[in-house]
Amino acid sequence: MRSLLFFLFAAVGYCGLPFQVTITKDINFKKITKAQLDEIAKQEAFKYQTVSFNYILNRQKDYYVSFQPIEETNALLKKNKISYEKLNEISSEYLSKILKVDGILIGKMYRKEVMPPLMAKGIDILQKSGSLRERVSTVTVGDNTTANTVNMGLTLYSKINSKIIWTYQYDIKGDAYNSPENIANQLMLNAAKKFPFRKKKR
Repeated sequence: MRSLLFFLFAAVGYCGLPFQVTITKDINFKKITKAQLDEIAKQEAFKYQTVSFNYILNRQKDYYVSFQPIEETNALLKKNKISYEKLNEISSEYLSKILKVDGILIGKMYRKEVMPPLMAKGIDILQKSGSLRERVSTVTVGDNTTANTVNMGLTLYSKINSKIIWTYQYDIKGDAYNSPENIANQLMLNAAKKFPFRKKKR
């Protein structure tokens, strides 16, 4: 039985899609349009995909399943004329088929900016020094001054099981001015500890 399970899992290949990114701004000093925000979200979607899935790819030896290189995933999406904007409209089952994998990792990121990132960072620094502790207390979240937040989620769909087999949620408060690379690394540093298909340490 054990050898049969190993055979089934050994042939499994998983891939990671560009993240589904949503950005909202409560205060818009630069008058960024929705189209511009959507373009920023699209650019970040591929950055999150690259950093997050490379984190796993670089640790391939720790898992008993294989992972498809990001370049191959995106090339297959392009070959099948599936744009980033259309990803949400296609079922995970169909995506698994055209990407020639047995499952896909789907990432979602929602970022809410109450104030511009640089202003948020500046206020946080001033608050830590104590000079703004009283005046900005109404917008404090945890130990941070700003209410800027990042909510991230990972979902692992298995074609073999025809369902979602794993989910992970990670929230960051006050760090909305971090780069996509830093945010993705924070996510994976925590998520990797609970990611399935890990080999048992001897």
